[in-house]
Amino acid sequence: MTPEFSNEAVKALVRDVLRHFVGHGRTVSWSALADSTWNGEGHVDTWERRLRSYVEPDGPMMPLDTAMRIFSALPPAAFQRIARRMGFVTAPLRVELDTTVRHAVAACARFAANGAEALADGHLSHVSLNRLSNDAFELGPIINSIAGSGSALR
Repeated sequence: MTPEFSNEAVKALVRDVLRHFVGHGRTVSWSALADSTWNGEGHVDTWERRLRSYVEPDGPMMPLDTAMRIFSALPPAAFQRIARRMGFVTAPLRVELDTTVRHAVAACARFAANGAEALADGHLSHVSLNRLSNDAFELGPIINSIAGSGSALR
């Protein structure tokens, strides 16, 4: 059975999540949220007023493009509250803060070399597959660090 997704239920969920994370004394101020999500159309002050309207009792329904910009600027826990209501669980992106491009390329080269060695005889054993799977899992935070955070190019 799917949860209630009426317009009013969705607006109430978004309103509650925004109230929890945005505002005076919260994780993000309204002006900081406006600055980080404004698309350059109109004026940033108008955009901030629009964002604030989503927490008003009779506020408008938030369009999907706006929701994507807002929830990508808020902490992962904010989107997790939305996803949980839909029956999903999200996990924070794993990163390694000290990763450099040089580190990522070396790790990828090791993974490729290990994969080539495992496939040298044309057969991939369950032991080799398990080892490659673990290696690939460990590559995730390294690649995420370069792709997602723009780590220093060293």
